[in-house]
Amino acid sequence: MMPWLAYLLMVVILTLYYREYILGGTKRWMNVVKLLLVGFSVSVFLYYSNAIYYNIIRMPALYILTILVAIAAVLVFNTKRSKYSCKREEELEINGVKYTICYTDIINAWYNSRTKKIYVSSKLAEHLTDNEIKAVVYHEEGHARNRWLNQVSALLLGLWVFALAGIMIMLMILWKAPLQLSQSLVGISTMYAIASILTLTATVTSWIAEHESDRRALEMTSLESIANALVKVHVYGILEKGRLLEAVERCKTKNARHLLGAYQKISFASVFHTLLLYGFTFPKWIGEYLQKPVYYTHPPVQLRLALLLHHYSNQNIIRDKEE
Repeated sequence: MMPWLAYLLMVVILTLYYREYILGGTKRWMNVVKLLLVGFSVSVFLYYSNAIYYNIIRMPALYILTILVAIAAVLVFNTKRSKYSCKREEELEINGVKYTICYTDIINAWYNSRTKKIYVSSKLAEHLTDNEIKAVVYHEEGHARNRWLNQVSALLLGLWVFALAGIMIMLMILWKAPLQLSQSLVGISTMYAIASILTLTATVTSWIAEHESDRRALEMTSLESIANALVKVHVYGILEKGRLLEAVERCKTKNARHLLGAYQKISFASVFHTLLLYGFTFPKWIGEYLQKPVYYTHPPVQLRLALLLHHYSNQNIIRDKEE
């Protein structure tokens, strides 16, 4: 029960910090990240203490198997990312910020930390206005500026991949181990709870990095531009190809303020429910882990729009006071 209580307590505290971060419109992400790092440390402690209890961690073969499974997951992850390769590249520039149009079939934009380049896929650029492309470019430029935050996020992703590999293997061993049914169930439940803490920690850290990049885009463009760009990317990600153009046309006719209006009030319950569910969206067995060795790195569009709206409102309040 203790790991699950630790998970619930972490969700409650994180909800308070994360909701304040969204509504505050100020640089408070450091408090959230500190809490997440503490949560990650607690989960590692629980993992090893329980592993030692079941005498599994003493098996040298477990370490080797964990490393092999983690390597396999990384290879699968890199194979899926290979779709981001460009058939052709076109160098462009907006307000002194260079970016590259990547001619590919995917619909996305990304920052490559290795090449230090900002990429916008040709398919996405076709359906964005000039101001929306500008917002997307500044979002990705935000990733380049927030190096420390993105490095922490990348580190947690790597640790998550390795930790989940060990947890998946331990779940298989516990299921087959000659233990009493109650012991097996307690062990499996504990591993799931620890996986939830690890997942929530890594997930929200990645979300904070995305939020900070959204704020950068808002500061350099407009609320309408970044909001419409986010909604269009979201629409393309969830709808089937036959309905995409229709959905994008609907996005073009809507005012961003109308789209944002529904997210003006973000309750404690809604944030708690979101974090609780996303913390539990880790692979439940080793086959699923090898097929999708990554968590949801981007926050729900509702939370992204809410932060933009409140940041925009707070900035206007500050300007009014100064004037």
